[in-house]
Amino acid sequence: MTVFEEAARAAWQHLHPDENWDNLTPADQRSWTQYVGWSVRQAEYTTNPDRFQQPPYIYRDDRDVLHNGVINDVTRRFQDDTEVRRVIDVTAEDFRTQWDPTTSYPFFDDREGTGIYGHGHTDQAEFVATVNTWSNWFSEEEPRYYAADVQHLWGVAMTTGPDSPREEWMLLLDEVTAETPGAFPVTAILW
Repeated sequence: MTVFEEAARAAWQHLHPDENWDNLTPADQRSWTQYVGWSVRQAEYTTNPDRFQQPPYIYRDDRDVLHNGVINDVTRRFQDDTEVRRVIDVTAEDFRTQWDPTTSYPFFDDREGTGIYGHGHTDQAEFVATVNTWSNWFSEEEPRYYAADVQHLWGVAMTTGPDSPREEWMLLLDEVTAETPGAFPVTAILW
């Protein structure tokens, strides 16, 4: 058993003291373990980004072409200071997730599992209600998120490279304020 599996088991048992971890399906146990791993990764980056060596941005890719090889290449160029990026304007439409032909949501979830992001400073109760509707596709646990989980932040959108298509962009949140050039409001639930 890995340290993350042990931590996931301990966290789950803390929240469900009268239930047995071993009665969870393997898929649910794996999900808990992944979320614990992502949380640890986020905590490590947040507390010591130099040691973690991870660029402080979130990928947005409507066409799902930013597979791991492309992400690793962009990350390497970022770390080597050879990546040429430019600030771009984004709208609420750029944050929209099309779930199926008739259903869309006004946010996207980060492929790295760091959070859910929407354009603008949306009312916390309204945002969390929509996120919970979306999250019901994955879990019947209700509510999964609360208004207190919602944060109002500022972000900057940038291209992933000098010739990258408009659909590929990065959201930077670290140390971004309302005064940062190109900044716009972001509503987020961070994991």
